[in-house]
Amino acid sequence: MNTARMTFAIAILTTLATASAACAAEITVWVERNYDQTVTLGQNPTSGKDMYPHRSVSIQYAVNCSEATLRLSAWRMFSGPRGEGILIWSGHHTSDTGDGGYAAVTDEERGAVATACQATAAAR
Repeated sequence: MNTARMTFAIAILTTLATASAACAAEITVWVERNYDQTVTLGQNPTSGKDMYPHRSVSIQYAVNCSEATLRLSAWRMFSGPRGEGILIWSGHHTSDTGDGGYAAVTDEERGAVATACQATAAAR
C-alpha cells in the first residue's frame, strides 16, 4: 500500500469555451500534485514492474460553473517534484458528447471548481 503524502496547488492557466454545442462553456484549471515519495499506478501484471513511477502530476480539469461539475481533461506525470525531471506520461481526454462531468468529491476537485468559478465571476 502506498502511503505517500500529497500536496496540491491550483492555478488558472487558460480559459476555454468549448466548441461542442452539447457542452456548456468550460474553464480549464491545472492542479499540481506533489508527492513526498515516488508513487506508481500499480504494477504491470506480466512483468511485475512498477507502472508510471512519478513524484508529481499536473492535472487539467474542465469546469462547468453553471452546473458546478468538472471532468478530467489532461494530465502530465513527472519524475521529480513540482513538474520537474523527466516527463513520464502525458495524455488527454476529450468528450464529443459533452458528458463525463461529475460533482466534485475531493478537496482538490472542490478547490478546482471554486477557483475556476470565482475567476469567472470576477471577470464579469
